[in-house]
Amino acid sequence: MRAQVKRFFSPDIDDLNNFHPEDPESFGFLLQVMVGPENQPGEESFDVLVCTPKWLLQERGVDAVIFGYDKLIVFEYNFKKNCRCNYCFL
Repeated sequence: MRAQVKRFFSPDIDDLNNFHPEDPESFGFLLQVMVGPENQPGEESFDVLVCTPKWLLQERGVDAVIFGYDKLIVFEYNFKKNCRCNYCFL
């Protein structure tokens, strides 16, 4: 069985494709990636915090220890450029 990204959702952002953060160097938001079996019904949600290094520093501070397993750290927001799945290019 192969997994497939079915769709994306963010409770923080209405339109992921046209979103422009107020501060392009410092932002963070929840992204839910819906993944399921390829060409079959069904999906599971995987939560990821999309953020910039500057946002992490501002939110957590220099003394924080941060595990990155649930984070997607980016240097700019460009949904179609940063994502390589077929969903974004439909």
